[in-house]
Amino acid sequence: MIRAGRVMLIVLLACSCGGGAGADERFAHCLALYQKRDLAGAERCLRECVSSRPGHVEAWRYLAMANFHLGRDREFAEAVEQYRTRSNDALDALRLEARWHIRAKRPDEAKQLLERALAGSPDDIVSLYLLGALHADAGRTTEALAAFERALGQYAYLSRIHEAVGPLYAHMGLDDRARAHRAMRDSITRWMEERK
Repeated sequence: MIRAGRVMLIVLLACSCGGGAGADERFAHCLALYQKRDLAGAERCLRECVSSRPGHVEAWRYLAMANFHLGRDREFAEAVEQYRTRSNDALDALRLEARWHIRAKRPDEAKQLLERALAGSPDDIVSLYLLGALHADAGRTTEALAAFERALGQYAYLSRIHEAVGPLYAHMGLDDRARAHRAMRDSITRWMEERK
């Protein structure tokens, strides 16, 4: 529901792809394709939007995300660069590019981008989670836990972080903490399922 609300907000607030109501409808159509996971269709549609209106920030953002999910590195790099140069939201662009480097197994580049993101927004939960995951993958348990715990300090109801933290504490022999995080993860999961 949140995602659908966000798409509607973007449709209402976003500039048109070319001009007029028809262009707004076209961008809304692109977002609908993206939401339905028709990434190739969304990518073609969004490319048309940015071709007719190169300053359309949200179209560049969704074009970068579509290419990210399609695994089109060259197209992703072009779109994320265009998004970063046009957007006031450098944090989102940095996180998106960091995820690209993580997937490409370039942890050092990803870490640098996440540290830049956190320098500007020290409490950003997504950047903290990604940084924690990078540290965990590299076997740096203490650094991973520090990043994850900072994220949980901002919002304690993130089941994904509790899921990541439990095994790290278990690995350190802190079974009580591991059990507490597993219990919290299970509780959040049940609560989410009840809300469906």
